Amino acid sequence: TISAFVTPTTLDETTGGKIATSSVTLFWVETALTVGTAPGAGFTSVTMTNTGGNTWEADIPARDTSSVGKRVWFYVLAEDADGNFDRSPEIDEGFYTYDQKPFDACDFVTFAPSSLTVAYTADPNIVAIKWLRVTTYTGGSPINKTVDPIVYQIWRRDEITGSFIKIYEVPEPGNPDIKASGGSDILPNVWYNAEIGVIPTSTAIEPADNRFFRCNDETAPDISYDTVPDTCYWWNYLDPLEVENVNNKDMMYYVIAENSCDADRNTSAKSSFYRECIGASSAVISPAPSTINAGDDYAVTVNDCLLAGNLLIDSITVKNIATTGNINLDIGLTEDPSDTGIFTGTLQTTTNVLESSSKVFVSAGDIAPDTITVSCPVANGCTGPPTPATVTVNAAPCDNTPSAPMGLAGVRQGSNVNLSWDANAELDIAFYNVYRQKNAEAFVVIAQVAPGSDPVTYSDKPAQLGSNYYSYYVTAVDTCSTPQESSPSGTVGPF
Repeated sequence: TISAFVTPTTLDETTGGKIATSSVTLFWVETALTVGTAPGAGFTSVTMTNTGGNTWEADIPARDTSSVGKRVWFYVLAEDADGNFDRSPEIDEGFYTYDQKPFDACDFVTFAPSSLTVAYTADPNIVAIKWLRVTTYTGGSPINKTVDPIVYQIWRRDEITGSFIKIYEVPEPGNPDIKASGGSDILPNVWYNAEIGVIPTSTAIEPADNRFFRCNDETAPDISYDTVPDTCYWWNYLDPLEVENVNNKDMMYYVIAENSCDADRNTSAKSSFYRECIGASSAVISPAPSTINAGDDYAVTVNDCLLAGNLLIDSITVKNIATTGNINLDIGLTEDPSDTGIFTGTLQTTTNVLESSSKVFVSAGDIAPDTITVSCPVANGCTGPPTPATVTVNAAPCDNTPSAPMGLAGVRQGSNVNLSWDANAELDIAFYNVYRQKNAEAFVVIAQVAPGSDPVTYSDKPAQLGSNYYSYYVTAVDTCSTPQESSPSGTVGPF
């Protein structure tokens, strides 16, 4: 990028003000590094852009792809609204120059392959994908494939929860047959096989071997499934010996381009994903978490492999209905940006029926857990239909007071009174209060007993047991920010 600071200097005879700059043009030409004098002709003009104030900028689009480098000569010409112009540098001062070093592939990274999609679907045992041939670097310069051959990596994941593994690279390391003689690049419009190199004719690509590759250049042969110019194809026959459970697979692919930067090639970003379903017959609904408290959110993922790559469908609708609440809520799920057939969304629950138009209405769960059923009929966009999934809804801990402890029993042993009772079923019990009454006086708290055992026990040694009479009951207290205490258990005593 060339930047010029242009200050108007000519005065307007009427106003006395300076006449504004109307245009600035950059002129440049390149020569060999050995040339010491600028040529007298052959300059290319580029209109410069005013980027603010008196600053003007333009790019010199030259990029040397030879092994010897180039020398660039340039000057800038500014003109105002009255036709006055000035040159920088002045004519008698010559030209600005800079030298471009020889091309080095290690200085560049290609764009990611784009438009990854299916290429051929006639045979259920074949996965054939295609993408646009990479022709430019991320900086915008065109790729000269004679100087910088571009090759591709194919990555595949066999399971939706698995990891991606590189399954193919063209040319594969140690297989020089795949590159054209002279090593300039893969021959255009020719099929290659990972094991045997160039295949004699394109009619020999029936799935007798596993992997085939080709890239078309600006032209393409007259073959029904690969007539698109500047397009690369990768053809994989899924042999049951190569892929376990080949008839029931959910496969995801992406492609990476790499240039010829020594042994450690510069790799592009990933392409978009292409998903291939083999034997899939219906979507799968997966809510998470599968157990929540009333008022909590839950996420729903619908994995619909057969919708992968369907650009006409980018959302589906799932039905959510709680057994006790019994009010259905339809909610749309959005597909991920790569059109992989994975749809996600988040739903809220509520115990307030007035909010049931935007949230899933559930019972408070203080008597028994509620159950949300998530389904997706075919009419709502899902393949199958899929088997419905469920979410268990428990009571929100702080929405309900703990239940009164049950089974309180007491036994006098000498000067002690030993108490025991059943542990509460709630998981948010902080402690139990033990209340004692002496004779006819009021009950008072004498101890706090931690949960953790079942039954819960406590031993009391009251004063003058036998002369005084003592009765007991217990309560449960929860862990909420404002603790809630249960009603009393049954009373035992007097002892």
